[in-house]
Amino acid sequence: EYDEAMEIFQDLLRMKCVSLGSNHPDIAYAHKCIGNVHVKQGEMVNAITQYKHAYDMYHRILGDDHETTKSMKNNMAAVRQNLMIQQRAQERREGVGYDDRRRYKRRK
Repeated sequence: EYDEAMEIFQDLLRMKCVSLGSNHPDIAYAHKCIGNVHVKQGEMVNAITQYKHAYDMYHRILGDDHETTKSMKNNMAAVRQNLMIQQRAQERREGVGYDDRRRYKRRK
């Protein structure tokens, strides 16, 4: 179902770019939707890339103080935090942890 959603949003992005040009809030929204699908699939790096496209467009078109721009910035921060948590969990599974001095060391 996510693959189908991804196809739909990518088609939407292509159609919107043709009909509206590349500098329109609807284009940013399509990037946000694609990012949302990546989040649902656990693909945080790809989600951040799409969210960054959306944020940059919202910032340029709507300005820094617009609620949509702020919301997109918060979404990016949340996904980055989630990515850091995933990376730490992976490190723990691979046997890397913190010692008492809060430095990384290999567990024995």
